[in-house]
Amino acid sequence: MSRRGNLDPIENAELECLILWPAGTVGAQEERQLIQLLNLLCQRHGYGRVPQLTAAIDEIWRDPSKGGDWAQKRENHLNFMEECRQTLKAMADDPNNIEEG
Repeated sequence: MSRRGNLDPIENAELECLILWPAGTVGAQEERQLIQLLNLLCQRHGYGRVPQLTAAIDEIWRDPSKGGDWAQKRENHLNFMEECRQTLKAMADDPNNIEEG
């Protein structure tokens, strides 16, 4: 079993085995495009992030009320990120005057 390095992308040719439609069909062509797009997005955003997003999409599809849970998670995340930005700004402005906590 060979291992890929953390930063080594998967080549599209390696993913041809995922196409389940017969060669030459519209289904095969569209699935190839989908797989290549997903691979490109994985290369840009991480091979872990795309599955996280597709799992969340599936969760909301199965239970639309879960959208509210995800909206709350988003708000919490954005608030946390803003706190981080403010802390970094304070550090840049005065690295000796940082509140602990």
